[in-house]
Amino acid sequence: MSVSARPPHLRGFTYWHLVRFLQKHNPNVIGLSEKLLKPTARVLSKAGKFWKEYLSAEPSQTCIYSGELLTLANMSLDHFLPWSYVAHDQLWNIIPTPKKVNSAKSDWLPSFGLYFDAYAQLQFNGFQYHASRGNDTLLEDYHILFSQDLNFLQGQTFDWFRERLERQIVPQLQTAQNLGFSYPFEYKLPVPNV
Repeated sequence: MSVSARPPHLRGFTYWHLVRFLQKHNPNVIGLSEKLLKPTARVLSKAGKFWKEYLSAEPSQTCIYSGELLTLANMSLDHFLPWSYVAHDQLWNIIPTPKKVNSAKSDWLPSFGLYFDAYAQLQFNGFQYHASRGNDTLLEDYHILFSQDLNFLQGQTFDWFRERLERQIVPQLQTAQNLGFSYPFEYKLPVPNV
């Protein structure tokens, strides 16, 4: 009899112990429980709301990868660290990109040297925009990431925000590379046909 055919409480007990075993023997793999039981559909409505509101207020925002102007019509949501690695949809890891750029990046890890500063600036700007409007429910992921009160976070400089974000991203980027994720993604403009 397979695990899925057993009663729910026995299934939960079995998965719990499986996850504990796997985490013990794979300490560098994040999101193991989410990877074992991946959601059938991802819900990006919170991220969509976050970035659509921001882009509506900042119509000159450009893509960190391509430099292309971001519009509500061409916007797609990119996981800076690939979703297949992190297995979550937390806002600090999601940025708007044109659809073609998101498709080109796919599950690649972005070049840290080329894109991190622009990513951190975009995240900081998005955070400050929503914090200044009292959209606290949209900012919970930052509270959890930084283990700080939202009022405290709102008062911090870009340099503080960037440095704390770097502390989170760099180890995960290195681990993902060690696990075989393709690196570095560098967006190349398509060559026009002549």
